[in-house]
Amino acid sequence: MVSLTEVQASNARIASCLPPGLVAVFVGATSGIGETSLKQFAKHCSAPRIYFIGRSQEAGDRIAAELKSLNAEGRYTFIKADVSLIRVVDDVCREIKSKETAINLLVMSQGTFVLGTETTEGLHMAMSLSLYSRTRFTLNLLPHLRSAPRLRRVITVLGAGYE
Repeated sequence: MVSLTEVQASNARIASCLPPGLVAVFVGATSGIGETSLKQFAKHCSAPRIYFIGRSQEAGDRIAAELKSLNAEGRYTFIKADVSLIRVVDDVCREIKSKETAINLLVMSQGTFVLGTETTEGLHMAMSLSLYSRTRFTLNLLPHLRSAPRLRRVITVLGAGYE
């Protein structure tokens, strides 16, 4: 496992190694590892354009304010959405694609501890969040990821430390 010191050193090099204006999409970014990853990315990038998706408008507003204080050069857009619903994933992707020609980074950490429930689309909630929505985000945004001139990454975090 990579040490915390190595991660911090790597993060500190982001602004000097990567171009300004990177476009990133963070799904499941209003708590936990998604929120922390989002904040670290915003803090270390030069003028990032970040879309972050979550269910809580209150958390989204709070995080947007924190991001602006971490890096005033960035542009931060919160999208309130229940990404356990595949049709909502499609809507979110359409919204992002209508505003950007390329995406550099897609980070997905959406999940739930609720087991045994179904979405309104009839899918198992945990499977929808851990597999189906992640696959759909990746497929929908893949052309925009391929359009990025450099740094094209899809990162999915599930059961951190147990993967």
